Amino acid sequence: MNNKIKVSILGASGFTGRELIKILVRHPYVDIDKLYSRSYEGEDISDVHTSLKGIVSEKLIKPSPGSISADSDVFFLALPHTKSMEYITALSGSDRLIIDLSADYRFSSPENYERYYGTKHLDPEGLKKAVYGIPEINREQIKGAKLIANPGCYATAVILAAYPLVKEKMLESSVYVDAKSGISGAGKKLNSEYLFSKRYENITPYKVNSHRHMGEIIEYLSMVTDKPWDSLVFCPHLMPVERGILANLYAKIADNLKEEDLRLIYRKHYGRNSDRNSDRNFGRKEFINILDEGMFPQTKDVVHTNNCNIGIKYAPRTGDIVVISAIDNLIKGASGQAVQNMNVALEYEETLGLV
Repeated sequence: MNNKIKVSILGASGFTGRELIKILVRHPYVDIDKLYSRSYEGEDISDVHTSLKGIVSEKLIKPSPGSISADSDVFFLALPHTKSMEYITALSGSDRLIIDLSADYRFSSPENYERYYGTKHLDPEGLKKAVYGIPEINREQIKGAKLIANPGCYATAVILAAYPLVKEKMLESSVYVDAKSGISGAGKKLNSEYLFSKRYENITPYKVNSHRHMGEIIEYLSMVTDKPWDSLVFCPHLMPVERGILANLYAKIADNLKEEDLRLIYRKHYGRNSDRNSDRNFGRKEFINILDEGMFPQTKDVVHTNNCNIGIKYAPRTGDIVVISAIDNLIKGASGQAVQNMNVALEYEETLGLV
C-alpha cells in the first residue's frame, strides 16, 4: 500500500489512547482521522494529554454506537470492558479493520466471556470471527483479519513465557505465576487504592488466583495446543511504579534437558529464519528477546518499547524451571501490540511506528 490509511481511536483520552497516538504519529502510512472520548467532548487532545503538545491537535468527539464516522480504514477501540461490543456491532459488516483493546472479543464463546466478565455478550457471531492478536504466535491468522482482539497485558506476558513449554507438552506440574504490574495497568480510575499514599513503598497482591486474565491465558493456551489446559495458579501484584510488568513463571518439566536446550526451544518458537546464522540476533522474533545464560529481564529494559524480554533458569536435577518475562503494560501489553497487529493484518512491515 502506498497511500496513507485513515485511523480513528475510540477512548483516546485514556492511557492506552495516549500511547496509540504517540505510536501512530510516527507511522509512515497512517493519518489520524478522528479521536473520540466520552469524558472530554470538545476538548483538544493535547490539553487532555499535555505530552502531545506540538505533536497532535484534534478536538475530541463524544462517541455513540450509531454516530461513529465510517470513513476511517482502521478503528482502535480503547474502551472499557463490556462497552466495545456495542460499537463493534455497529461498525462491523464492512471492509474496515477493527482492533479491540478491551476483553470483549478475547474469548471463543459467549459462555466463557460471561463467566469472567459477568455480563451477556451482545455479539456471539463477532466472537467467532475475531482473531486473538499475539503476532509472534498467531501471525498467519492475523493477516487479512477484520476484527482483532488485542490481548490483555498480563496475558501477553504470561502466554509468551509459557507457550513453548505448553506447545511442546513439556509441563509435568501446574504453572505458578507471580506477576507484578505498574499502576497504569489500572487505567485512569479515581480510586483510593491508587493514591500516592497507598502505593508509595508498597507492593500489593490483588485478585489472587481470580484475575480475569487467567481465563484468557487458559483458553488461548488450550486452543493453540489443541489440548485442554487449566493448570495455572496466578498471583498479580501492584508495584509502586508507573508502568511495566514482570512475570515470574515456575513449573516442573518432564525432560531432563540442559538449560541451553530450553533456550534453543524458545528460540525455535520465537526466532526468525533470517537470524538463524547470527548468534547475536538468534532468538528474536521482531520484538521478543531470549536472553543469554545468567541474564534476566527487568522492567527498565522494556518500558517505552514493544519488546518482551524472556530469561530462563533450569535445575536439571529437580526439573524445576523458572521463566521470567518483562513487558511494558501500555505498549507490548496494549497499544504497541495493537499497532503491531494492524501492521500484520495490513501486511506492512511489522515494526513500523514501533522502533
